[in-house]
Amino acid sequence: NADSDLDDSRQAGGWEDSTQSEKKSKGDSLASYQRMRGRNRLRCYTSRLLGRVVRDGDLSVVLPDSFMLQELVDTEETYVKDLEHVCKHHLALYRSGNDIPTVIRGRERDLFGNIECLMQFHRDMFVPKVRRCVKNPAEVGACFADHIKDLDQYSQFFGDTARQEELLLDPSVKGFFQPIQAELKDMMNLQGYLMRPFQRLTRYRQLLEGLMKHMEPVLDDKGKENLSFALRLVKYQLRHSNDLRSLALLRGFDGNISEQGTLLLQEEFSVTEEKKAKKKPRRVFLFEQTILFSKPGANSSSPSFEYKASMKMSDIGLTETVGDNLCKFLIWYRKQKSKNTIILEAKSEGVKAEWVHEIRSLLEVQATRLRERLASQRSVDSLATPTPGVVIKTDVKPTRRQKSEP
Repeated sequence: NADSDLDDSRQAGGWEDSTQSEKKSKGDSLASYQRMRGRNRLRCYTSRLLGRVVRDGDLSVVLPDSFMLQELVDTEETYVKDLEHVCKHHLALYRSGNDIPTVIRGRERDLFGNIECLMQFHRDMFVPKVRRCVKNPAEVGACFADHIKDLDQYSQFFGDTARQEELLLDPSVKGFFQPIQAELKDMMNLQGYLMRPFQRLTRYRQLLEGLMKHMEPVLDDKGKENLSFALRLVKYQLRHSNDLRSLALLRGFDGNISEQGTLLLQEEFSVTEEKKAKKKPRRVFLFEQTILFSKPGANSSSPSFEYKASMKMSDIGLTETVGDNLCKFLIWYRKQKSKNTIILEAKSEGVKAEWVHEIRSLLEVQATRLRERLASQRSVDSLATPTPGVVIKTDVKPTRRQKSEP
């Protein structure tokens, strides 16, 4: 029977009924279409949250740069409002001169720094420029690169307010500013507001790193250069602020800290004197002229660093590796006394490499200057040596035609 043979072949799976096949095909197509439509809906929804949608054929690619730039604008405007709040209320109260606590009297700069200048720069110059970048993302790096000197006001702020935290913890200072917080029903106290410049730099770094990741493939060389420079600038200001804050916590150093040159690095190390097994935690400060060792204070609620010792950079040598430990290096007095040989162990290979590079550079500069000085001295000595038959007069009385030096 032909019909029976047909049914058997269908049951055996040799081939399908055309109607069933058509239904299955339509079902698969519908399911596939629904899945594709769902993905596109998700992409479009995500794009509204995260950024622009760039269509390439049937594909939608989400670019988060617009989202990050809009966040930069929104948070920048909030930041300006916070700075204005401090100037309008806290700084104004201080300048009123009424019942100012003795501990902060005459110390406006130590407490507020140049916060008014920061506020004016961001409000009048930086915010308008950042707003324009939302429509032209390639210009975001130039916003920072064009304002190097203005952004350097952060160094001044952190330098001026290095002892700010110490002042704000004083009970009389807390009591002086607390009524403002209560009157305005403010969720944040003055200490929180004065942390905003540091927090802002941290946010700049995060946003710039994100923009570097997502925008670098589509930027031209100038755009990449500006964005990279902006990120380096912000990282420098962040590190410099940390250095100044740590240096302000140093206690017991009798010398003039400004005479030690620029503070280049500061970090915590495990320090061991050679032939002594005991490691000691030390906060180490590297200046152009000096390397300084300090001990972390015992009071965790009021952090500080107690001065322990220092070495002139002109007196030391450097050994870049110590055994198989990639985190250790060694500095020593050139007299080679073992008791003056110090092993420093960093927390990571990266920290060790940075310190070794910086110390090596300082020593190379010193060596170059010494060679130049010796060469100059030899030149002077050769001129001062009399040639046979020639008399060199070292004290010539001025004649009327000559003018005496003032």
